[in-house]
Amino acid sequence: MDDSEKLKNNVNFTMLEMQYRMHPRICDLPSELFYEGRLQTARNFCRDQPLPIWPEHETLGTIPRVFVHLVGNEEMLTVSTEDGNEMSKSNAVEVDYVVELYRHLIAQAPGESVFILSQYNAQCAEIKRKLREIHLRDEDVSTVVSSQGGEWDYVIFSTVRSLPKYKIEKKPTLGWCKYNLGFITDQNQVNVAITRAKKGLVIVGNKHLLRCDKTWNTILEDYEHYGCVKTPMEFPPPNTRLTRQEIMARARAQSYRRYGETIYERGEATSYVGPVDERPTLRIRNRGCASARQGDRYRPS
Repeated sequence: MDDSEKLKNNVNFTMLEMQYRMHPRICDLPSELFYEGRLQTARNFCRDQPLPIWPEHETLGTIPRVFVHLVGNEEMLTVSTEDGNEMSKSNAVEVDYVVELYRHLIAQAPGESVFILSQYNAQCAEIKRKLREIHLRDEDVSTVVSSQGGEWDYVIFSTVRSLPKYKIEKKPTLGWCKYNLGFITDQNQVNVAITRAKKGLVIVGNKHLLRCDKTWNTILEDYEHYGCVKTPMEFPPPNTRLTRQEIMARARAQSYRRYGETIYERGEATSYVGPVDERPTLRIRNRGCASARQGDRYRPS
Protein backbone atom coordinates (compact mmCIF):
# COMPACT_ATOMS: atom_id res chain seq x y z
CA MET A 1 0.00 0.00 0.00
CA ASP A 2 1.56 3.32 -1.06
CA ASP A 3 1.18 6.68 0.72
CA SER A 4 -1.81 7.75 -1.37
CA GLU A 5 -3.66 4.54 -0.50
CA LYS A 6 -2.92 5.06 3.20
CA LEU A 7 -4.39 8.55 3.08
CA LYS A 8 -7.37 7.44 1.02
CA ASN A 9 -8.25 4.72 3.51
CA ASN A 10 -7.42 6.80 6.62
CA VAL A 11 -5.16 4.04 7.90
CA ASN A 12 -2.55 4.85 10.53
CA PHE A 13 0.72 2.96 10.26
CA THR A 14 3.40 2.69 12.93
CA MET A 15 6.83 1.58 11.78
CA LEU A 16 8.67 -0.82 14.06
CA GLU A 17 12.21 0.55 14.12
CA MET A 18 13.88 -2.33 15.99
CA GLN A 19 14.21 -5.74 14.34
CA TYR A 20 15.29 -9.00 15.98
CA ARG A 21 15.20 -11.34 12.97
CA MET A 22 17.81 -10.48 10.35
CA HIS A 23 21.56 -10.53 10.70
CA PRO A 24 22.59 -6.85 10.92
CA ARG A 25 24.57 -7.04 7.67
CA ILE A 26 21.40 -8.25 5.90
CA CYS A 27 19.34 -5.50 7.54
CA ASP A 28 21.71 -2.60 6.80
CA LEU A 29 20.95 -2.19 3.09
CA PRO A 30 17.12 -2.39 3.12
CA SER A 31 17.15 -0.08 6.13
CA GLU A 32 18.97 2.60 4.13
CA LEU A 33 17.19 1.87 0.87
CA PHE A 34 13.59 1.60 2.03
CA TYR A 35 13.37 2.93 5.61
CA GLU A 36 15.64 6.00 5.61
CA GLY A 37 18.10 4.21 7.91
CA ARG A 38 15.56 3.91 10.74
CA LEU A 39 15.39 0.10 10.86
CA GLN A 40 17.92 -1.01 13.45
CA THR A 41 19.06 -4.41 14.72
CA ALA A 42 18.61 -5.15 18.42
CA ARG A 43 21.81 -5.43 20.46
CA ASN A 44 20.72 -8.80 21.82
CA PHE A 45 20.42 -10.22 18.30
CA CYS A 46 21.44 -13.88 18.40
CA ARG A 47 24.66 -14.32 16.40
CA ASP A 48 25.04 -17.96 15.48
CA GLN A 49 28.30 -19.21 14.05
CA PRO A 50 28.07 -18.31 10.32
CA LEU A 51 28.60 -20.83 7.55
CA PRO A 52 32.14 -20.69 6.09
CA ILE A 53 30.85 -19.61 2.67
CA TRP A 54 30.26 -15.88 3.21
CA PRO A 55 32.56 -12.96 2.37
CA GLU A 56 34.69 -11.55 5.20
CA HIS A 57 35.20 -7.83 5.72
CA GLU A 58 38.24 -6.47 7.57
CA THR A 59 36.17 -4.37 9.99
CA LEU A 60 32.61 -5.73 9.78
CA GLY A 61 33.51 -9.42 9.89
CA THR A 62 31.25 -11.92 8.14
CA ILE A 63 28.77 -10.46 5.63
CA PRO A 64 26.18 -13.19 5.01
CA ARG A 65 24.82 -11.93 1.70
CA VAL A 66 25.97 -12.48 -1.87
CA PHE A 67 24.89 -11.51 -5.36
CA VAL A 68 25.76 -14.25 -7.88
CA HIS A 69 26.08 -12.93 -11.43
CA LEU A 70 24.66 -15.18 -14.16
CA VAL A 71 23.86 -14.50 -17.80
CA GLY A 72 21.03 -16.85 -18.66
CA ASN A 73 18.31 -17.15 -21.28
CA GLU A 74 14.76 -15.99 -20.62
CA GLU A 75 11.88 -18.02 -22.00
CA MET A 76 8.12 -17.73 -21.81
CA LEU A 77 6.25 -20.70 -20.36
CA THR A 78 2.59 -21.44 -19.71
CA VAL A 79 1.86 -22.18 -16.09
CA SER A 80 -1.32 -23.14 -14.25
CA THR A 81 -2.46 -20.80 -11.48
CA GLU A 82 -5.58 -20.41 -9.35
CA ASP A 83 -6.89 -18.01 -11.99
CA GLY A 84 -6.18 -20.38 -14.89
CA ASN A 85 -3.27 -20.64 -17.29
CA GLU A 86 -0.93 -17.69 -17.69
CA MET A 87 2.28 -16.86 -19.52
CA SER A 88 5.28 -16.35 -17.26
CA LYS A 89 9.05 -16.11 -17.57
CA SER A 90 11.69 -18.64 -16.63
CA ASN A 91 15.48 -18.85 -16.82
CA ALA A 92 16.90 -22.39 -17.06
CA VAL A 93 20.47 -21.36 -16.21
CA GLU A 94 19.30 -19.79 -12.97
CA VAL A 95 17.12 -22.82 -12.23
CA ASP A 96 20.10 -25.15 -12.43
CA TYR A 97 22.33 -22.96 -10.27
CA VAL A 98 19.63 -22.22 -7.68
CA VAL A 99 18.78 -25.91 -7.23
CA GLU A 100 22.46 -26.81 -6.86
CA LEU A 101 22.95 -24.02 -4.34
CA TYR A 102 19.84 -25.07 -2.43
CA ARG A 103 21.19 -28.60 -2.20
CA HIS A 104 24.53 -27.25 -0.99
CA LEU A 105 22.93 -25.10 1.71
CA ILE A 106 20.67 -27.79 3.14
CA ALA A 107 23.75 -30.02 3.39
CA GLN A 108 25.88 -27.30 5.00
CA ALA A 109 23.17 -26.22 7.44
CA PRO A 110 21.25 -29.34 8.52
CA GLY A 111 18.16 -28.60 10.55
CA GLU A 112 17.89 -25.00 9.33
CA SER A 113 15.40 -23.62 6.85
CA VAL A 114 16.42 -22.79 3.26
CA PHE A 115 13.88 -21.15 0.97
CA ILE A 116 13.81 -20.14 -2.70
CA LEU A 117 11.99 -17.05 -3.97
CA SER A 118 11.21 -15.67 -7.41
CA GLN A 119 8.75 -13.12 -8.70
CA TYR A 120 7.77 -15.39 -11.61
CA ASN A 121 5.38 -18.33 -11.36
CA ALA A 122 7.11 -20.13 -14.22
CA GLN A 123 10.48 -19.92 -12.47
CA CYS A 124 8.98 -21.30 -9.28
CA ALA A 125 7.35 -24.12 -11.23
CA GLU A 126 10.61 -25.04 -12.99
CA ILE A 127 12.59 -24.99 -9.74
CA LYS A 128 10.00 -27.23 -8.11
CA ARG A 129 10.13 -29.62 -11.07
CA LYS A 130 13.91 -29.77 -10.86
CA LEU A 131 13.82 -30.45 -7.12
CA ARG A 132 11.38 -33.32 -7.65
CA GLU A 133 13.68 -34.76 -10.33
CA ILE A 134 16.46 -35.10 -7.79
CA HIS A 135 14.10 -36.39 -5.11
CA LEU A 136 13.97 -33.25 -2.97
CA ARG A 137 10.78 -31.74 -1.59
CA ASP A 138 9.41 -28.78 -3.53
CA GLU A 139 7.60 -26.98 -0.69
CA ASP A 140 10.52 -24.61 -0.08
CA VAL A 141 9.78 -22.50 -3.17
CA SER A 142 7.43 -19.54 -3.47
CA THR A 143 6.74 -16.32 -5.31
CA VAL A 144 7.83 -13.16 -3.53
CA VAL A 145 4.23 -11.98 -3.14
CA SER A 146 3.25 -15.21 -1.39
CA SER A 147 6.27 -15.02 0.92
CA GLN A 148 5.18 -11.83 2.70
CA GLY A 149 5.20 -12.40 6.45
CA GLY A 150 7.51 -15.42 6.10
CA GLU A 151 11.04 -15.81 7.41
CA TRP A 152 13.72 -18.43 6.85
CA ASP A 153 17.31 -18.95 7.92
CA TYR A 154 18.63 -18.81 4.35
CA VAL A 155 16.95 -17.39 1.25
CA ILE A 156 17.88 -17.71 -2.42
CA PHE A 157 16.25 -15.05 -4.62
CA SER A 158 16.15 -15.78 -8.38
CA THR A 159 15.55 -12.59 -10.40
CA VAL A 160 15.11 -14.43 -13.77
CA ARG A 161 15.39 -11.53 -16.24
CA SER A 162 18.48 -11.58 -18.44
CA LEU A 163 19.98 -10.28 -21.68
CA PRO A 164 23.42 -10.63 -23.27
CA LYS A 165 25.54 -7.61 -22.42
CA TYR A 166 25.68 -6.39 -26.04
CA LYS A 167 21.86 -6.09 -26.10
CA ILE A 168 21.67 -3.90 -23.01
CA GLU A 169 21.17 -0.21 -23.76
CA LYS A 170 23.79 2.16 -22.35
CA LYS A 171 21.10 4.78 -21.76
CA PRO A 172 17.90 2.76 -21.44
CA THR A 173 14.59 4.55 -21.71
CA LEU A 174 11.75 4.00 -19.27
CA GLY A 175 9.90 1.97 -21.91
CA TRP A 176 12.98 -0.20 -22.56
CA CYS A 177 13.35 -0.90 -18.84
CA LYS A 178 9.68 -1.72 -18.47
CA TYR A 179 9.88 -4.22 -21.33
CA ASN A 180 13.17 -5.87 -20.36
CA LEU A 181 12.97 -5.73 -16.57
CA GLY A 182 9.24 -5.88 -15.86
CA PHE A 183 8.15 -6.06 -12.25
CA ILE A 184 11.51 -7.14 -10.84
CA THR A 185 11.92 -3.37 -10.36
CA ASP A 186 8.88 -3.23 -8.04
CA GLN A 187 10.42 -1.75 -4.88
CA ASN A 188 7.85 -3.32 -2.56
CA GLN A 189 8.61 -6.80 -3.89
CA VAL A 190 12.37 -6.22 -3.83
CA ASN A 191 12.07 -5.09 -0.22
CA VAL A 192 10.10 -8.21 0.70
CA ALA A 193 12.54 -10.51 -1.09
CA ILE A 194 15.71 -9.19 0.55
CA THR A 195 14.26 -9.07 4.07
CA ARG A 196 13.03 -12.67 4.44
CA ALA A 197 16.41 -14.20 5.39
CA LYS A 198 17.63 -14.38 8.97
CA LYS A 199 21.15 -15.80 8.55
CA GLY A 200 22.08 -15.62 4.87
CA LEU A 201 20.81 -14.19 1.57
CA VAL A 202 21.84 -15.08 -1.98
CA ILE A 203 20.50 -13.06 -4.92
CA VAL A 204 20.97 -14.63 -8.35
CA GLY A 205 20.74 -12.52 -11.48
CA ASN A 206 22.28 -10.63 -14.39
CA LYS A 207 24.09 -7.63 -12.87
CA HIS A 208 24.51 -5.87 -16.21
CA LEU A 209 20.77 -5.83 -16.88
CA LEU A 210 19.71 -5.08 -13.31
CA ARG A 211 21.95 -2.00 -13.22
CA CYS A 212 19.50 -0.33 -15.61
CA ASP A 213 17.18 0.12 -12.63
CA LYS A 214 18.05 2.73 -10.00
CA THR A 215 17.15 0.55 -7.01
CA TRP A 216 19.02 -2.47 -8.29
CA ASN A 217 22.03 -0.33 -9.19
CA THR A 218 22.15 0.87 -5.58
CA ILE A 219 21.94 -2.73 -4.34
CA LEU A 220 24.73 -3.85 -6.66
CA GLU A 221 26.98 -0.93 -5.73
CA ASP A 222 26.59 -1.81 -2.05
CA TYR A 223 27.29 -5.49 -2.66
CA GLU A 224 30.36 -4.65 -4.75
CA HIS A 225 31.65 -2.25 -2.10
CA TYR A 226 31.74 -5.09 0.43
CA GLY A 227 33.07 -7.73 -1.99
CA CYS A 228 29.78 -9.59 -2.14
CA VAL A 229 29.33 -9.92 -5.93
CA LYS A 230 30.48 -13.36 -7.07
CA THR A 231 30.34 -15.72 -10.04
CA PRO A 232 29.04 -19.32 -9.83
CA MET A 233 32.65 -20.51 -9.84
CA GLU A 234 33.38 -18.35 -6.78
CA PHE A 235 30.26 -19.09 -4.74
CA PRO A 236 30.06 -21.28 -2.83
CA PRO A 237 33.85 -21.06 -2.33
CA PRO A 238 35.56 -24.12 -3.83
CA ASN A 239 37.07 -25.15 -0.49
CA THR A 240 33.58 -25.45 1.05
CA ARG A 241 31.99 -27.58 -1.66
CA LEU A 242 30.89 -31.07 -0.81
CA THR A 243 30.90 -34.13 -3.00
CA ARG A 244 27.51 -35.25 -4.23
CA GLN A 245 27.73 -38.28 -1.94
CA GLU A 246 28.18 -35.97 1.07
CA ILE A 247 25.39 -33.65 -0.07
CA MET A 248 22.95 -36.51 -0.54
CA ALA A 249 23.87 -38.16 2.76
CA ARG A 250 23.37 -34.91 4.70
CA ALA A 251 20.16 -34.09 2.85
CA ARG A 252 18.78 -37.54 3.65
CA ALA A 253 19.58 -37.01 7.33
CA GLN A 254 17.99 -33.55 7.32
CA SER A 255 14.89 -34.90 5.57
CA TYR A 256 14.47 -37.47 8.29
CA ARG A 257 14.88 -34.86 11.04
CA ARG A 258 12.45 -32.39 9.46
CA TYR A 259 9.81 -34.72 8.02
CA GLY A 260 10.25 -38.04 9.81
CA GLU A 261 11.02 -39.83 6.55
CA THR A 262 13.77 -40.24 4.02
CA ILE A 263 12.83 -38.71 0.68
CA TYR A 264 15.56 -40.38 -1.36
CA GLU A 265 15.54 -43.86 -2.74
CA ARG A 266 18.94 -45.18 -1.85
CA GLY A 267 21.37 -45.52 -4.72
CA GLU A 268 25.04 -46.42 -4.65
CA ALA A 269 27.20 -43.62 -6.02
CA THR A 270 30.36 -45.05 -7.54
CA SER A 271 32.14 -41.90 -8.69
CA TYR A 272 31.82 -38.19 -9.34
CA VAL A 273 33.81 -35.69 -11.33
CA GLY A 274 34.45 -32.02 -10.45
CA PRO A 275 33.10 -29.56 -7.89
CA VAL A 276 29.39 -29.19 -7.27
CA ASP A 277 28.69 -26.18 -9.46
CA GLU A 278 30.42 -27.62 -12.53
CA ARG A 279 27.65 -30.19 -12.95
CA PRO A 280 29.60 -33.36 -12.12
CA THR A 281 28.45 -36.66 -13.55
CA LEU A 282 27.13 -38.96 -10.83
CA ARG A 283 26.87 -42.61 -11.80
CA ILE A 284 24.28 -44.67 -9.95
CA ARG A 285 24.50 -48.45 -9.87
CA ASN A 286 20.88 -49.00 -8.95
CA ARG A 287 17.58 -47.15 -8.78
CA GLY A 288 16.62 -43.80 -7.39
CA CYS A 289 18.97 -40.89 -8.01
CA ALA A 290 18.87 -38.94 -11.23
CA SER A 291 22.23 -38.33 -12.93
CA ALA A 292 23.40 -34.76 -13.27
CA ARG A 293 24.19 -33.47 -16.73
CA GLN A 294 27.82 -33.04 -17.70
CA GLY A 295 29.03 -29.53 -18.51
CA ASP A 296 28.94 -26.08 -17.03
CA ARG A 297 25.93 -24.12 -18.31
CA TYR A 298 26.74 -20.92 -16.49
CA ARG A 299 28.09 -18.05 -18.54
CA PRO A 300 29.32 -15.25 -16.32
CA SER A 301 30.63 -12.26 -18.20
